[in-house]
Amino acid sequence: MSVTPSKIFTVACISFIAGIFVCSLIPISIFYAAMLIFLAVLFLVGTFPLHAKWGSKVWLLPSLGIFILMFVFGGGAMSLAKAEKELKYKAIEQFIDKESTIEGTVDNYPDVRMASAHIVLKISSVDGHALGQEFSSRILIYTDRFYDYAYGNKLIIKGKLRAPEPFNNFDYPSYLAKDNIFAVVSKPEIITINKNEPDNILFSYLFNMRQRLDRSVMSVLPFREAGVLKAILFGDEGAMSEDFKTKLNQAGLRHIVAISGMNITLIASILMTVFLKMGLWRRHAFSLATAAIFLFVLMIGAPASAMRAAIFGVFVRFQEIIGRLSNAINITLLAAILMLTVNPLVLRWDLSFQLSFLAVLGLILFTPMFMRVFSWVPDKFILRDTLAMTFAAQLATFPLLISSFNNFSLITPLSNVLIVPLLPAITIAGVLLAILNLFIPPLAVILATPLLLVMKIVYFITELFGSINPVTLRIDQAAAILFGIIYLIFMFWLIWYERNTKKWPIGEMEEFNKTYGG
Repeated sequence: MSVTPSKIFTVACISFIAGIFVCSLIPISIFYAAMLIFLAVLFLVGTFPLHAKWGSKVWLLPSLGIFILMFVFGGGAMSLAKAEKELKYKAIEQFIDKESTIEGTVDNYPDVRMASAHIVLKISSVDGHALGQEFSSRILIYTDRFYDYAYGNKLIIKGKLRAPEPFNNFDYPSYLAKDNIFAVVSKPEIITINKNEPDNILFSYLFNMRQRLDRSVMSVLPFREAGVLKAILFGDEGAMSEDFKTKLNQAGLRHIVAISGMNITLIASILMTVFLKMGLWRRHAFSLATAAIFLFVLMIGAPASAMRAAIFGVFVRFQEIIGRLSNAINITLLAAILMLTVNPLVLRWDLSFQLSFLAVLGLILFTPMFMRVFSWVPDKFILRDTLAMTFAAQLATFPLLISSFNNFSLITPLSNVLIVPLLPAITIAGVLLAILNLFIPPLAVILATPLLLVMKIVYFITELFGSINPVTLRIDQAAAILFGIIYLIFMFWLIWYERNTKKWPIGEMEEFNKTYGG
């Protein structure tokens, strides 16, 4: 086995991610961290080959030292994130389960639902006790939907702060903590709403744009279909009925109505393919696809989950420029490490990040395989590419979707095969529709006709599969872990099989890029 810089970089990145994950489960004491660092330095200094060429096995022990160091660094990043979380929680802990007067600023785009609104409030003071900027926490407010809230509004509320509690084996406190939210308040008394100019003008402008797009979508389509489209575009489920949400769960399709990393990754990939087939040079196509994705993210208010998904979506198509599988994987790992360094908590408690990461790897590793599988499909309207990319992303994210929702319906694969390939087209057409309706309403009406038909199909399929009572497998945590291990073994076998029995992914990379790279 040759030890190349590329392989060392790959395993070092994986070691960093593994350190974060392990430390999220088991705290690593300073003593054990120091012992690991000493061992790593021993391997590096004691066995470093001064004159050996790359590829020689003598690099194994120094590489092991690098892997151990990266593991410790990953664990250290998670430990620091946990410590910061504890400090911010302690700043408001004394007010938990007490009636308090809270002053703060609306720090998100209000999540307005059918009967309520969810608002994130950045606290500046509680009962007159000012919180320093370094200890400034956020709370989640469940309140009446009919108040007119906006990003940057200064609120004074009176209510009882409660610590969030886990439910249905879901670690809700950690899920909120990744976004610096450490308490919730249900139906507080709103004392004051100050609508002065917000502190962050850029985000205020972005959220105003998002609000205009929301209203544009709801005004050009019937309420039922518009509500589903708004959920797909913006992750806003407020206009969907509880019955339809239940049908989505039963059909295994709940993930489509979220700002999904998998969906944004697919959109980036398909835009890249469209531009390439239009005859653009590879770098120009990549630049246009990147600009389009980030413009979309800005238009929906630039939420953190969408930003991470967009970064992954852009990086997956960067392989079209660099032209080598190993580099594409390393760049994806580098993107993951940069995001995890900023916020290590998202590795375990952000489903969007996990879906983005796995979808990117799936697109890199399995798209060529599915291109062969669907070689019989006509290449018109990039149908073959869309199917191949969709199945590649689904193959990589399938076990995560099952473990996240703790059940698996036997109709889930079929419902996803029917709807997921439609999502990129729905998203692109939906954004165009919202923009056109703001500036050129007659053109929006023309575009709305075919899009309405597609949305009716999505609604019909969801209703149909959500009404069927198929065999559903309930999966507990132990079963999910076992299933994940078996599926991981299968994935490694599939990659090995593709690599050793087919020319792809190394040998055919240049041919694939010539075909799709212009």
